Amino acid sequence: MTSLFADLAANSVRAVPAIVLVLIIRQWVFLPPRWQYGLWLIPMARLILPWSLTSITMNQFIPELIPDPLHIHTVLVRAGTLTDFLTGGFPGQASGPGSFLGQGANLWIPAAALIWGAGAAAMAAVIVFRSVLFWKKVRQNRQLVCESPLERLEQCKARMKVRTPLVVVESAEIKGPVLFGWLRPRILLPKGMVHHLKTSELDAVFSHELGHIKQQDIFLRYLGAFVLAFHWFNPLAWVMVHLMGKDRERACDALVLSGMTRQERKHYGQVLISLACPPSRALPGGACIAESKSDIKRRIQMIAEFKKTSTRRTMALGAFFLLLTLSVFTMGLSVAGNTPVSDLPGFAQKLVAHMAAGEHGMVVCRFDSTMARAMDLEKLKQTWDALVSQAGPFKQALNTRTAQEQGYNIVYVTLAFEKSSPEMKFVFNDKAQISGLWILPGK
Repeated sequence: MTSLFADLAANSVRAVPAIVLVLIIRQWVFLPPRWQYGLWLIPMARLILPWSLTSITMNQFIPELIPDPLHIHTVLVRAGTLTDFLTGGFPGQASGPGSFLGQGANLWIPAAALIWGAGAAAMAAVIVFRSVLFWKKVRQNRQLVCESPLERLEQCKARMKVRTPLVVVESAEIKGPVLFGWLRPRILLPKGMVHHLKTSELDAVFSHELGHIKQQDIFLRYLGAFVLAFHWFNPLAWVMVHLMGKDRERACDALVLSGMTRQERKHYGQVLISLACPPSRALPGGACIAESKSDIKRRIQMIAEFKKTSTRRTMALGAFFLLLTLSVFTMGLSVAGNTPVSDLPGFAQKLVAHMAAGEHGMVVCRFDSTMARAMDLEKLKQTWDALVSQAGPFKQALNTRTAQEQGYNIVYVTLAFEKSSPEMKFVFNDKAQISGLWILPGK
């Protein structure tokens, strides 16, 4: 669990610049609503995916720098010297958490991982419980069989080119129209609403919910809820999911408006005002046509100023979206910080000093993800203790030497123990993270 928490913490920190960038664009750059909504997929992906494009490119061309990433040998003694001892693995893919973990890492990294695991499990359980509970309530309601509303639904589906099978259900559990479910979506209407709405109002309701289906909003809402469950410790993740929900509704409005006349748009705005309902944020599998009156004003303003996006602007925005995505996934932000190559020998000596002082957490938190899986905190401690038991008490780190292999920086640190002087070999990736670690016999 410590390894998983390390990867998630690193991903959360790497996603911070992407979230902040989208917040700045959202505040200061005017984008069409659907493009604004789509921008949130970039930090969402950054929170989910454990790698960057740079790590993929590098790992494809260095398969033999460190063989067999999970092959852990025991420490042996031959003629008073240590044999080659492989403690690490293949150069990393995604980084583990960095120096921000602080001096108390030995104690609180495992504790933090347990707290995170409990929080994530609790949030995920709440999501599943609420969804299942609401689904059971929905199943108790009968499907709408009135021909007129169902004919209007089919006409709206044809106009918006939606082929997903749909049923309409009247329920006393809701205050306004809601689309519920991803694999088997249902349009839920309050009891009696279908008999009170005009045909044009019913068309507006159906068109909006079909817009959510066309945008795969229920899936994205579930995805956002589970991403938040795993990254609950990141306050910017909460901001992202909250604002993404607001932008989701405006994007859906824009999709519906793109197929309407000016008069139909005006009428659509009036329907939004009349059908505002309490927020359904607690229900990840649902999307209400108008979740609160506080959000209506901005949506009405967007409807009044709505203009279709030209083909030229769409192409320009597409290029911008692609460049922004590539920049986020290649910025190479490291939680551990970027230590200059010239400082790596001194940095390696500090890592040795941490191990000698029993501060093994300060070393583990510099591992990349593959190293973190191959060697946890306890295993590194056992390795150092075994080294001390065979080579005698540690005295000091002596000289260092450096090398480079296929773009990786290697630092050899000669260690002075009472009985022998082995070398510790550190392999650093381009983010100054430890991608490999050996103990080599002394010369």
